[in-house]
Amino acid sequence: MVVNRRIRNMSMNDDLISLGTTHARRLLAHKQFELTNHLGNMLAVATDKRQYQKDTTINMDTFVLWNPYLSTANDYYPFGMLIPSRIYSDTDLTRQAVHAVQEYKKTAVEQEFSNTTHGYTTANGATTTTGAQQLQVTAPSINAAVYYDFSTQIGSEYKFYVQVDPGTCDSVLIKVQQTNPIGPHTESYAGHGINEFSFTASSALTRLRILRKDAPGQGSMDYFIDHVRLTRTRDTFYTDTVTLATGAGYPYGFGGYEKDDEVKGAGNHISFGDYGYDPRVVVRWRPDPMQAKYPHISPYAA
Repeated sequence: MVVNRRIRNMSMNDDLISLGTTHARRLLAHKQFELTNHLGNMLAVATDKRQYQKDTTINMDTFVLWNPYLSTANDYYPFGMLIPSRIYSDTDLTRQAVHAVQEYKKTAVEQEFSNTTHGYTTANGATTTTGAQQLQVTAPSINAAVYYDFSTQIGSEYKFYVQVDPGTCDSVLIKVQQTNPIGPHTESYAGHGINEFSFTASSALTRLRILRKDAPGQGSMDYFIDHVRLTRTRDTFYTDTVTLATGAGYPYGFGGYEKDDEVKGAGNHISFGDYGYDPRVVVRWRPDPMQAKYPHISPYAA
């Protein structure tokens, strides 16, 4: 550990001229001394302020013991990223939790209707045929429907993707229902194209029911099912803790270079004069001005 030659005096507005000739005063903690290692990394900053520890008696005399005052202490991973559990500053530091949700999907069932009906059950007089890679449903009256029961795991989250063409029907209703007993999960009138339905399974079988909904007395009409996919989804929650400095802090850090905490947070952007450096990903954020001299090296390499 060495004491760096850089000694930083912070600005003061004290009027020393008003002091008498037999009195003097000084303002402590405005002079700072860097303690660095052999790599030039700023590990700690001490000030001329001292901290009272305790009184002690030696040979009947009372002495006051003092501790040095450290205003900043840091430790680093290779390439300069701050170690979150080894950061200290007497300026205000705050740890901000950043949450992210990643949805993972796994296809459980996928149905195409090029040459099979996949065993869809008809109800209320509906009939089915296949052709042109579609399941054609002929609905002679309102509520004529087809349905299929999908195996689901109770408590798991799923999502249906149902591609429907209403055809000659004014409207087609898609229902996602639990079975035993039959009950609703979600439902919506189908638009032309892919319709999505998210639900949490509450029974071992989940029913997809697609039915005609029109004014009565309009005769037989057709609608078409192009594609059905059931996916099992899982949301994974990620929490990252980011340490941010809300005070000015000590401006120097890794390698003795100046930090610019306003760009990406505490210690996450280091100024190297004519370019910046992110120690978390070990790249510069602008090309090396000497790239023409070293064409075999990436201009963003640190």
